[in-house]
Amino acid sequence: MSNMEAHGTCVFILWHRKFLVGFENMLRSMDPVANKCLTLPYFNYVQQNLDYINGKCTNMESCAAQMRDFGGSTAGKWVPQQVSRTAFVNVRCVDTFPANHQRGGCIMRGNWTQTFFPPDLNFNRIKNSLFVGQNVTAVNRAIEESPHNIMHNTLGGIMLNRFLSPTEPMFWSHHSLVDVMNVIYHQCRVKTLNLRGAAKASNPFSFQGCTTPNPNGKVDAMSIPTMKIAINDTYSVDVEDPSQETAKFFAGIPKNYYELTDATQMGNNSYSYELPGLLGDLFTNCEKSGSTINPPTPQTTARHLQESTTLNHIVVPLQDPNAFAFMNWRVTATEQAKSQGLTGAQTEADIEKMLVMVYENCLPGEVVDYSESFKATWGVNHTMKSKKIVDSINAGTDAIRIDNWASINMDYFGCTGDNKADKQPMSV
Repeated sequence: MSNMEAHGTCVFILWHRKFLVGFENMLRSMDPVANKCLTLPYFNYVQQNLDYINGKCTNMESCAAQMRDFGGSTAGKWVPQQVSRTAFVNVRCVDTFPANHQRGGCIMRGNWTQTFFPPDLNFNRIKNSLFVGQNVTAVNRAIEESPHNIMHNTLGGIMLNRFLSPTEPMFWSHHSLVDVMNVIYHQCRVKTLNLRGAAKASNPFSFQGCTTPNPNGKVDAMSIPTMKIAINDTYSVDVEDPSQETAKFFAGIPKNYYELTDATQMGNNSYSYELPGLLGDLFTNCEKSGSTINPPTPQTTARHLQESTTLNHIVVPLQDPNAFAFMNWRVTATEQAKSQGLTGAQTEADIEKMLVMVYENCLPGEVVDYSESFKATWGVNHTMKSKKIVDSINAGTDAIRIDNWASINMDYFGCTGDNKADKQPMSV
């Protein structure tokens, strides 16, 4: 699969949106009657990470039912495997259902029962990625770094490979959450502009072009996403080439990049999401989310795809007591910051630091950087955001400015985060 436009470009999210819709159409085609309403489930690691913080689960696999439903990570064989032209060693090849349906009878996975949620996948980082900068390019870049790159690195196994990772079912759920983030961004930063016609293609909040790696070159609003499939690992063909079986799965999907910016305006391929709890609060309150504890007002609308209609996303109000408590923690920290005269940006930065220190000094494991193999494979040359925060705080170069932050943490988390006295052991 050619993915020259898929990563490190201004169209990262939109390229994958087309990829997701085409894949979903393929799944439905396998049984048009039984699978008529089949949709890709998104990986709600924003809520599951909160469950982890609150001790409702102990690792990523115990927190995420999807991981267990997709076969988990503990059963399988430790033997070298060749996938396409890539060799995998010292990685478990999971052979439980549905992983056993993969070519070769198994899927390479990290040990998710010994993998902890990193702080880069929590509400604070997700929010900061959504509302960074003054254009869609900055948001694309931020979301690609976190949560996108973070999750690929965290899950390990075949998810470490940028070309083969779509063979992992969790890839699709992960990218569906990335797509949800784009829906939230569009609601908060684009929909309110009431753009019409050419403005959708030119407004910097809606679409911006860029230069992409060869051979694709420049991408603009009218560009057609370049998406090719490899044939016997020897040559590639466009997925929409009439001679290819894949062509029918992409039929009807808007052709030009700018037409992919609104999921509810994609013709017969339009769709909407149900957004519960923290995600719903972000969708409704946007930048103010986490600064108020008022639950969002639910929106009543159709739950199923409808032909030639405008779909609305469904918000399910906050219901989880831990989510309310978490929002109260944020509000308390925000009010303290305001009393000190900190700006909104300074407040959000410090709230993120406060929680990162809980991961570092209270929860199992350590805040770590990307693996060296991930950096090499994905061309990442920067330090993970949470690791940079921990290192800067420990070095005394970027202190938390919110007064009494350790006491605020203690009231909610039962741990200050300013030392390792209450550090939990790495038992799983």
